[in-house]
Amino acid sequence: MHYIENPGLPETEVSLAAVSGTYPELIDALHQCGIQTIPVLPERGKSEWLAGHSDLHIFHAGGCNLFLSAGTGRLKQNLLQYDFRITELPYVISSPYPDDVRLNALLLGKKAIVNQLTIGKEIFDYIIAKKYRIISVKQGYAKCSAAVVDENSIITSDSGIARAAAQAGIEVLKITEGFIRLKGFQYGFIGGACGKISKHKIAFCGRIQDHPDYPSIKKFLEARKIEPVVLADIPLTDIGGIIPLMEF
Repeated sequence: MHYIENPGLPETEVSLAAVSGTYPELIDALHQCGIQTIPVLPERGKSEWLAGHSDLHIFHAGGCNLFLSAGTGRLKQNLLQYDFRITELPYVISSPYPDDVRLNALLLGKKAIVNQLTIGKEIFDYIIAKKYRIISVKQGYAKCSAAVVDENSIITSDSGIARAAAQAGIEVLKITEGFIRLKGFQYGFIGGACGKISKHKIAFCGRIQDHPDYPSIKKFLEARKIEPVVLADIPLTDIGGIIPLMEF
């Protein structure tokens, strides 16, 4: 196994991923796909429904480099078993918004979709130091809100992200808001309901085929030679995303 260099974009089959530990049926499905998991379990300070969301706890900076909030002891120890180089932020990421989105930026190739007002200084400084092209958006849940399809394609229901990404030359499929379950909220986001599990497969946390825009989603994926994989026969659910970390 080796580290995934381009965050969210494996080149081969994923061998290790971080995912919420509160959905055992999804973890079992990933194991059946041959993927080991780092369970993200509730930590103090997060709202009840977002407590185990991997995209609020972890920022994968590429390769073995990870940023974590303070107070994620179990998660940190599990990741250290795989020799990740961890930068622990000097403060606890906590609810309510915007204190829960300090790690929530989306890297896409050499572009970064990010709300500069809500992202943690350490993350933004890293993005600047690595010379990512900044795509500035108002949505603090930038990573949650967009599904990464390939290095130049995303799916999102967020109008601001869709507009800014398209202006930056990214191919965007804009879908209808809602139709994604997130306990405690009116609806969740597509980025939090999926994750790449290989170069040519994207796994969905529930029945993506029930989404009213599924025909467009399927066509968008097929045009890029990406196969949708439904992990479990449950409603499409925002679990904080699947973060691929290592591949074969």
